[in-house]
Amino acid sequence: MESFRYYAPTEIRFGCGLLDELAEHVLGAKRVCVVTGMRSAEASGLKARIEKLLKNGRVEKIVFGAAPPNPPCAGVDEIASRAREAGCELVVGVGGGSAMDAAKGVAVAATNSTPIAQLVDAKWPNRALPLLLIPTTAGTGSEVNQYAILTDEAKHDKMNLHGPDTYPYFALLDPELTIGLPEALTVDTGVDAFSHAVEGYISRRATPLSDALALEAMRCIRHALPKVIADLTDLDARAKMLYAASVAGLVISQAGTTMVHALGYHLTLEHGVSHGRSNAALIGHGLDFNYDAVPEKIGRVYEIFGGSRDRSGVEALTAWLHELGVVTELRHYGVTEEELGAYCDYAMPKGNLKSSPRDVKAEELRGFLKKVL
Repeated sequence: MESFRYYAPTEIRFGCGLLDELAEHVLGAKRVCVVTGMRSAEASGLKARIEKLLKNGRVEKIVFGAAPPNPPCAGVDEIASRAREAGCELVVGVGGGSAMDAAKGVAVAATNSTPIAQLVDAKWPNRALPLLLIPTTAGTGSEVNQYAILTDEAKHDKMNLHGPDTYPYFALLDPELTIGLPEALTVDTGVDAFSHAVEGYISRRATPLSDALALEAMRCIRHALPKVIADLTDLDARAKMLYAASVAGLVISQAGTTMVHALGYHLTLEHGVSHGRSNAALIGHGLDFNYDAVPEKIGRVYEIFGGSRDRSGVEALTAWLHELGVVTELRHYGVTEEELGAYCDYAMPKGNLKSSPRDVKAEELRGFLKKVL
């Protein structure tokens, strides 16, 4: 067996009702910045509940910030500026992937008086504020990994902010917080977790330990996600999805993602398709494209989803996605043949493309996109 490294410094607490323990885990901080989503936390009463819990825990100053989907760097800078002025000692991110990713950006920018867009792919001089993350969706796994996907509006591109101090020190997983999530968002986030598990499993950066976690996440998602969609109030199935999403988050913290994510960003930026659904639209096609490079691994993925281990097994996985309402043709999302050249040019420099098990050349990628149009 080859040598490998595994680093996951986040403490994970999982269980129903754990949000009530929030104040016990803020490291004695007296000034806290809380980053939420734009509307749901306030509408559901979660924002007020968190404020009460922190104040009862003797937090003296709370700075709230709201992050929209695909959080823009400018919005992160604005929240970070307020957190810096208030002397915040810790950042709590509560919500879906966008809120948690924005919280990571705020934690970095609050201690470094530099626009966050300039800190991507750079070593920031001052250590980020400690991060405590609370997911309310079962999707990105951001609560346990180092990645923050932010939108640089000036470049019209997705940026991946990450460093050793963008790992949260604590992840509080309370399945009760995912009850009430609407069906479309449940699917979008669930298939994002599915993509993380699958892509991390076939990645060139995969390790034996990340593979074990990926297989666990895939098996769990395969059965739990349809159950949640059949009954959005099924707390047991919701809990299994929240667990699986975090496990898949641990997978990509080690192994990263592949060409599927590199191509999915274009669908989000240019066609407004949610991140998770963008990945899900491409995942079956991506597995078929990479099959010959790692047939034993991809065959095992197919088997988990009820298919055969040979190349035809992709049909079972695609059928599972279709049952969830995911369309797997790019034309459905507004992609045209005329834009395929620009689409390919956008994806080719992406780092996660290089983690794909098969070497990807520009002409091959262009042909792939035309085939799945």
